[in-house]
Amino acid sequence: MRRCPIVLAILLALCGCATTSMHSRRNREFRDAAYKNLLVIAAFGDLSLQEALERKIRDELALLHVRCEMGHEVIFPGKSYTAEEYSELIDSLWVRGVLIITSSGSGYSKTYIPPSTRTKTKGTATRTYGGGFRYNEKSKTTTSGGYNIHKPWASFVAELYDVNTGEPVWYATASTRGNAFANFKNVVRSMGEKTVTMLAKDSLLIR
Repeated sequence: MRRCPIVLAILLALCGCATTSMHSRRNREFRDAAYKNLLVIAAFGDLSLQEALERKIRDELALLHVRCEMGHEVIFPGKSYTAEEYSELIDSLWVRGVLIITSSGSGYSKTYIPPSTRTKTKGTATRTYGGGFRYNEKSKTTTSGGYNIHKPWASFVAELYDVNTGEPVWYATASTRGNAFANFKNVVRSMGEKTVTMLAKDSLLIR
């Protein structure tokens, strides 16, 4: 079935989406480090966003055949863990790397859409009894705009730690922006997808 390009453009515009730019750097002391199993922890106060990001990273890693444990399934947010308890937890999961993601800022950008009017005129001609014509004209004016649109944005920091040494092996910063139909789940999922892309690009994953 052939689809109208205008309809497709409208449907795409109505979908909430976000784009992420990321810059990363490897620790030169661990230039040969690569991982087949990771624990990912999204250190967010919002539990729904934490789960959304961790699940997105798990799904993206699964496509590369990398196993991923999610922090929200193994760490209870209301409990204070000691260093020893964290160590025992990580050992029990059999992971060799821990990916921790934090947000360094978030909010909405505001754009004002100025009002505009459009007038559509329709005329009809009818014949009179005298043989002439009478012309009737109707006009319809519609107004659009005159409101603000809000687009979500967030900045992130991603750090990958080596379990055996406890040292950081990878560090990245990211900036994500959504369109007018996006929410913060769209934002964190975009960031999660980009994170896995960069980990693979930096040769930190064993496929």
